[in-house]
Amino acid sequence: MIGLLLSVMAFVVAFVAGRIGLGLGMFAVATVGYFYGILRANYYDGFSHFLFDAACFGLYLAQAETMLTLLRRRAGHPLVIGFKVLFIWPFCVLALLFLFPQSALIQFVGLRAAVWFLPFLLLGGAATEHDLNTLARGLALLNLAALAFALAEYHCGVERFFPKNPTTELIYKSRDVAGFTAYRIPATFSSAAAYGGTMVASLPWLFGRWVQRSTPLLEKGLMLASMAAAALGVFLCGARSPVILMFLLVSYMVLQLRSQLPALLLVLVTGGAIAYVVSSDERMQRFTTLEDTERVVRRIHGSANVGILEVVVSYPLGNGLGGATGTSIPAFLMDGQSKFKQIGGENEYCRIALELGLIGLFFWIGFLVSILTRKACGPSPAWDTGARILWLYSAISWGTALIGTGTLTSIPSTSILLLGMGVFSAPYRAAVKRTVPRDVMGFPQVATLPPTARHLEKASVP
Repeated sequence: MIGLLLSVMAFVVAFVAGRIGLGLGMFAVATVGYFYGILRANYYDGFSHFLFDAACFGLYLAQAETMLTLLRRRAGHPLVIGFKVLFIWPFCVLALLFLFPQSALIQFVGLRAAVWFLPFLLLGGAATEHDLNTLARGLALLNLAALAFALAEYHCGVERFFPKNPTTELIYKSRDVAGFTAYRIPATFSSAAAYGGTMVASLPWLFGRWVQRSTPLLEKGLMLASMAAAALGVFLCGARSPVILMFLLVSYMVLQLRSQLPALLLVLVTGGAIAYVVSSDERMQRFTTLEDTERVVRRIHGSANVGILEVVVSYPLGNGLGGATGTSIPAFLMDGQSKFKQIGGENEYCRIALELGLIGLFFWIGFLVSILTRKACGPSPAWDTGARILWLYSAISWGTALIGTGTLTSIPSTSILLLGMGVFSAPYRAAVKRTVPRDVMGFPQVATLPPTARHLEKASVP
């Protein structure tokens, strides 16, 4: 019953924080997501599986008015249209549950991967500069806390923090570091891959706040320290994909600083220090196996060829919600389901096709094209650089979804990804800019933009 108590606490904290402000609410949900893995492992019961979901529900209720305002005021925006389509379609699939082998309860739980995190698109679209600054500060603190746990596991052993049970099975299968003598480090997350993936997901938010002119010097130091902590976490976790994503993001960040010599030098010095630490420790060098190009090609070929075409032909309606590999179903729900097993492989598009059918896959691809082909901008000019990096992170994440699962099911990186997609779409900023009066020289007469969805609701925006 401890899992139930933790879930109730997560709901209450996220709801109260969300009522105070969207940014604080997102920070509360991120906090639950960061510690979800270690809490679920140590308090293993059916309720702890839904700990993060409870926090999300609390935030959704607290910010329901904000999301409804966005849906009403920006009904023609691609973000809103896409949200509506992607939210409704899984329920249409659920109506066909009698066609699929898994139980109705498993299919209801499968809705979690299909629709539960989608409201983060709207929350990101409604977020203001203040909300994003608050979230960036929160992520900075959480990254430092995660690194502290990671270092403790590095020196004391993973066993001291994660008991052996079905939720930690993946952790204890990952003893492939330093010549198969050490485990990958999960920090506070459900797996090492989730740790590394979340660290990469946090970088655009931290950098976006760090480069702002208005950021106080002390806060800049916090952001830089947190980015360094994220980079160390990527190498500590032992997962290889996050290293590639981080390299691409950092390369773009360096290009953004080419006209700011002091900041560029600071980043290069910090990067050099991290490189020195990594080069002196074999346990942080699992990414060097990427030099085995033949092995990498086999992995990519195996994942990308898990037959999207074959899946579409064999399962044009899909295999039902919860029926694809990569969707997390509580172990207690699988009892008595001997005739049913998840199918598929390490390919997120294949997972979407299996769970939502060919039509659902087309909906997702169409939504991604409509969002990623728009010019990225933040809710205010201060966040434009951060929005561009969020766009790059989203594009890379969906591009690499061909060789892995978890894009829509990872905790908490899925919520961070969808939130960022809503941010760089900036639907409210576009609406306000069209109504700002200008003088005879073409300069805007209004210096600031309305800060929240409620202000926009009251404003006479057509």
